[in-house]
Amino acid sequence: MTSRLIIAIVQRRDLDGLSKALTEAGFSFTHVASVGGFLMEANDTLFIAVDEGAVERVIQVIREHCHTRTRYLSPISPILETGGLFPPSPVEVQVGGAHVFVLPVEACRRLHPDD
Repeated sequence: MTSRLIIAIVQRRDLDGLSKALTEAGFSFTHVASVGGFLMEANDTLFIAVDEGAVERVIQVIREHCHTRTRYLSPISPILETGGLFPPSPVEVQVGGAHVFVLPVEACRRLHPDD
């Protein structure tokens, strides 16, 4: 059967619930702390190697445990930088959820020192 590598980038606050759910569902993964480029907030990247037939189940677990949230950001106005008096209105942005990449894998081997 063909293997797939699922790379899931999730918000840090979703990590605990997602990790537990993936483990309970029998999926192992590698977790790497990361930082998002837009908001510069802590994220987490999970690397999950599975058989092709398990991809949709993993995606469903991710969907169930990674939630979108609304945040309000106060942009820095060029007027404020020059001593202006009126701060700009906060901007509503959606954060969270997950970015999921599914890649084909040529080979997937679990190596142990005794093998």
